[in-house]
Amino acid sequence: MRKLLLILIAAAAASPIFAQGADRILWSVQTDGTIPNAFITTAPDGTIYAADSLGLYAFDPDGARRWFTASAGFAPISLGADGTIYTGGALITAVNPDGTIKWVFDANDNPFCLLAGPNVGPDGNIYAVQDFAICDGLGAFALDPNGNLLWSDPGSPQFISFPGSSGNIVFTPTGLFAGVITNAGTSPVTWAYDFDGSQRWSTADLGLSAGSMPFVDPFNRIIFRWGQVGIQAVSEQDGDIQWISTHPHGGSLLTGITIESTGNIYVCDWLDLDLWALEPDGSTLWSKAPGQDDGLCNDISIAPTESVLVLSGGGSFGESGELRGYDPADGSLMWEVPFPLLDGQLQLIWTVEPAYSPDGSVAYITTRDTGDPEFSIVHAVDITGRDIDPEPTLTITGSCPGPVTVEVTQMTPSGRVALLRSDELGDGFLQRGPCAGTRTGFDNPVLQTTIRADQNGVATLSRSFPPAACGFYIQAIDATTCATTNVVPLP
Repeated sequence: MRKLLLILIAAAAASPIFAQGADRILWSVQTDGTIPNAFITTAPDGTIYAADSLGLYAFDPDGARRWFTASAGFAPISLGADGTIYTGGALITAVNPDGTIKWVFDANDNPFCLLAGPNVGPDGNIYAVQDFAICDGLGAFALDPNGNLLWSDPGSPQFISFPGSSGNIVFTPTGLFAGVITNAGTSPVTWAYDFDGSQRWSTADLGLSAGSMPFVDPFNRIIFRWGQVGIQAVSEQDGDIQWISTHPHGGSLLTGITIESTGNIYVCDWLDLDLWALEPDGSTLWSKAPGQDDGLCNDISIAPTESVLVLSGGGSFGESGELRGYDPADGSLMWEVPFPLLDGQLQLIWTVEPAYSPDGSVAYITTRDTGDPEFSIVHAVDITGRDIDPEPTLTITGSCPGPVTVEVTQMTPSGRVALLRSDELGDGFLQRGPCAGTRTGFDNPVLQTTIRADQNGVATLSRSFPPAACGFYIQAIDATTCATTNVVPLP
């Protein structure tokens, strides 16, 4: 078996201010199984719980293995108020904080029959979903903290799934919402239940286009991807659509969704990253120009401090896995952490969503190589601070036609700034001038005007725009560095 890549590199080895690049990896330890769990979590005392194909592991905050419990699940890992760890697979298993098994609920002998959960609800009970139609399982069901079955329901339509799919069940104060990828491999279907087992609705019955697993915002609305290129919010009680927003650049396949405590929603595009921030009413807060960042987006998560968006990507199309940190305020890149090849194989980030240290300064993920893995790896990554200077940002206030103010930040102090316009988005290049060859957000950019930045690198243009100017998109370019901003439509 191969040696550890990094053997418990102490957190003290990192910069006392913040780490840079690969130095942000505080420690990496291997587990014994070949396939890591897609789920990882932390306890209030900082203990990290992760699983692989063999069982459940507990690690201290410095990466030392505390204990291992064999055959303790391959599904979401959820914690009870008393510290009990719940996980699943063929069995629903409750594990004490010392690693001993508390109880086992033998629901079905096929691990692929578990479709969602187990997750602890706000009432302290444990909720999960099994395939009812093919596996002769329970459908949706609830257990009390002692492992006793409280209720089960086959679902309407009945729960039936693509083998191996599994996800977290999410909760509002009055109900639970379980998303399942159907056996046809189509978009997920979500079922809504009261805590007594009464089904409220399903996206299938309501004809909702739920292109993702469900998320809950601070207003107890259920948030889904709408098709491949939009986001929708629906009522928790009856599934009525509250609003639908489509990506300002069209997008190709929106993947990750994460929600801030304010209700702001952050989304990434699988192929182009193409980050998009929405306000609670579905209006666009900011968006990044297509192609401004290269790479893949597998998922996105906002850290508990809400000071950084943690994006996982790579692991395919010739790219090894990496984590990136983005500023929630404007989408600027703060840092990036590449993961090295493993024996010449690309390293794949397996974790659906990172777990975080209690103070929010460290993210924990699992990886494996894309070839024939011999083990899995748990990594601790410092997510504080900023390595990379903020990106230029363009904002527009006012409305067209009428008075409009264009502001560009992070420009060269006292330098010239070019404002481009176009009525169509794209990825064309400037053909002439000192920044010829610079990629823009337009197929055919037109120079609108040039302005000068102040000594702080802020350039401002205020003027009244006529009706003929409305409907255009604006982008700024630093004439000194050729750095480009995001693309913004005239409001």
